[in-house]
Amino acid sequence: MLKDTIFDPLREKYEIREFYLANDSIYSYTVGESNSLPSTYSVYNDVVSKGFTKARVKTYVLAELPTEIVAKINRDFAELADANFDFDQYIVSETSYPLLDKIVKIMEENPELAMEISAHTDDIGSFEYNMQLSQARAQSIVDYLVSQGIEKQRLVAKGYGESRPIASNLTEDGRMKNRRVEFTILNKQDD
Repeated sequence: MLKDTIFDPLREKYEIREFYLANDSIYSYTVGESNSLPSTYSVYNDVVSKGFTKARVKTYVLAELPTEIVAKINRDFAELADANFDFDQYIVSETSYPLLDKIVKIMEENPELAMEISAHTDDIGSFEYNMQLSQARAQSIVDYLVSQGIEKQRLVAKGYGESRPIASNLTEDGRMKNRRVEFTILNKQDD
């Protein structure tokens, strides 16, 4: 959508960014940014004068945009579920580093943000073993994030084992969906 010629009148002056707002099931486009509401009106007037009569000024709580980004990372991480860790192992695979580096960037850009890293398993193996394996996997990711400069006190590793399935464990596809890692923002920043 960003290559659409409809945005040509704005491209020379502003960076245009696209966001998918899952709660509203729509795409939103941002043109220009500001730290204060009054200074956004010159951008707004310029955008409207170029024919974008439905443009609106919107303010965001700082943690809202990372939430959308974290949701995308969760989806991407889920697609790589079997590549994140070797079978029956807890050390995070190097194939996961690019996605984890996105988490590092979000946390660097939002220093007040705290995050839970939760790991889940299918029901193959004993309940106790799966709890231990999932905790070790979550801790492995926390250790990686800390190694990249994120403060340990901003991270919580939580292993849920097989206790929170999102699909049936009766099929391989369902078991694969249950073997997952999720990132959850624990705090919202003040307005």
